[in-house]
Amino acid sequence: MGTNYTALFRQIEILRAIPDKPDRSISAETIQTALEGKGFSVQIRTLQRDLKALTKQFGLNCDKSKHKYKWSFKDKSPINFETMDTPTALTWVLARDQLSGLLPKIATEQLREHANKSLS
Repeated sequence: MGTNYTALFRQIEILRAIPDKPDRSISAETIQTALEGKGFSVQIRTLQRDLKALTKQFGLNCDKSKHKYKWSFKDKSPINFETMDTPTALTWVLARDQLSGLLPKIATEQLREHANKSLS
């Protein structure tokens, strides 16, 4: 599997590990352990960079009030990766990313909205 796809699968697994409510937030170290259990070997700094990028893409909540940052989805987030298998999530992410420049703006917006809703 190519490096880009490995990173994409890893990021999908990161999203699947993140709780859907802020009161159940999870630390990067706990996510790292979960990833290792799924066969991903990732340095904590790489994971932190992934979390920062995913926060921009998916609006994750980062609780910075304690020494260790903790991550969760925001309340009422339409995205729930826990209910979607990895190949399906990968298909939606690839479709959104690869087709956005080829489709009219309205279609791109609908694809993005549909992809996000289907991830719940």
